[in-house]
Amino acid sequence: MDQIVNLAFKDKDRVGHIDMESLEMSIRTSMHGIGSMVLSKFINRDGGDYRGRTISCDKGHTYEFVEYRDVEDVIRAVQRLRPQSGYDKEVCAREVGYFEKNKERMRYAEFRRRGLFVGSGVMEAG
Repeated sequence: MDQIVNLAFKDKDRVGHIDMESLEMSIRTSMHGIGSMVLSKFINRDGGDYRGRTISCDKGHTYEFVEYRDVEDVIRAVQRLRPQSGYDKEVCAREVGYFEKNKERMRYAEFRRRGLFVGSGVMEAG
């Protein structure tokens, strides 16, 4: 957050004002990244790790990740988890709350259909 605020004020010094739209997008992008990291840590808490777009099982089947159709799929997937500890239940509830609150901004499939850019690379490149 400090980096985002510093960039906003550096921009203010350069152009004479703070670009609030750019600042908002920077904050949103950062929050999406944080949410993604937290969810990834939670999902992989059992020792799993990222193994690419395909996963093979011991019965010879291969499963391929295609893409979540919408954020509702993510919410349902998290809600189907059966966390045992109080901490895990709290993390699950917090993540569902985050996605519920931000789902209007996370309509990536729709944005792609409209030909809009979806990604954080531009923001991360700074």
